[in-house]
Amino acid sequence: MLKIIFVRHAESVGDKLTCRGKRQAKSVCSDLWYENITKVYVSPLNRTIATAKIIAKKLGLENVVYDKRITERDTDKSKLSQKQVAEYDANYLNPEYSHTKPEGCKQFLTRVFSFLDNVIKANDDGTDKSILVVGHSSLSYAMYAYFYGVQAGTDLVWTRVGNACKLCFQNVSKESKNA
Repeated sequence: MLKIIFVRHAESVGDKLTCRGKRQAKSVCSDLWYENITKVYVSPLNRTIATAKIIAKKLGLENVVYDKRITERDTDKSKLSQKQVAEYDANYLNPEYSHTKPEGCKQFLTRVFSFLDNVIKANDDGTDKSILVVGHSSLSYAMYAYFYGVQAGTDLVWTRVGNACKLCFQNVSKESKNA
């Protein structure tokens, strides 16, 4: 069975890791070294790439894959009216809320679920024991929704993952999804 380990990027200012962030990325490796990680997936933004590079180097991992489907959720509301901002904010975690610019919850879940479907399917043969996904905090609530399901008529569970902290989803397979 596959284990998917999520690590949020380390502390950053803008899109660059701070000195503290670099220490955080090195420190999380002590929680990862025994996980038998074979592959790292990373959002193609600088702060996640920098975090993943530090982790990969420290763990001796060479198989790093960049995937835009796990980029953070687009929440730029600068072009919305006040009424549209209020509607967007009220529906931020509503899995049925569809909006393209900024990205609605439904669109965000669709792309993250596509990524997870592909990762799990690619491991049908059981080659990988553990994979690491380095991404953004919004990815954590999408992953919870994927693995634990979403109750009809309810918002997603908001999860707040600290910088360079990990979440583990164990015994992952096509059969275990939403079980």
